[in-house]
Amino acid sequence: GPRALREVTAALRELYGLLIAPVRDLLPTSPGALLTIVPHDALSALSFAALQDRRGRYLLEDYTLHYAPAGAMFQFTALLPPSRPRTGAMLLVSDPAPSRRSPLDAALPRLPGARKEAAAIERLMPGQVTALQDAAATEARVRELAPGRSILHFATHAVVRDDDPFASFL
Repeated sequence: GPRALREVTAALRELYGLLIAPVRDLLPTSPGALLTIVPHDALSALSFAALQDRRGRYLLEDYTLHYAPAGAMFQFTALLPPSRPRTGAMLLVSDPAPSRRSPLDAALPRLPGARKEAAAIERLMPGQVTALQDAAATEARVRELAPGRSILHFATHAVVRDDDPFASFL
């Protein structure tokens, strides 16, 4: 309800104050600048995009966020040519056909909002989007089409298992 929403908003603003505000003056100032986040431990489960400043502005509104699992990985990626994520081809996966990993699992509901999101993106980027939905949105098809895409956008369920991370899935 409204009280829970107020509590979440307060927590997101408090986390912004602890994690972003102390270094805000050191961050890039150009709109949409790339901000790379290397979260550690419990921060790996935090959506930095949802952090809000005192005015209620989300971090994602000011930066293009990029996550890396560890700073050491940059030694392996430094020589790769830079990508142009805002101009390249996109693979858009939305509302795949519900599947169960086990007969004991509850069926996941359809995602009509994901379909609307996908349609809006396709309208914004005509000719640059390959969209997969329903039965066409399979893991095999995503693996086939993903190479060479600048953007992979998933509007799907995400099941996160903190107790068994390798059982997590999209």
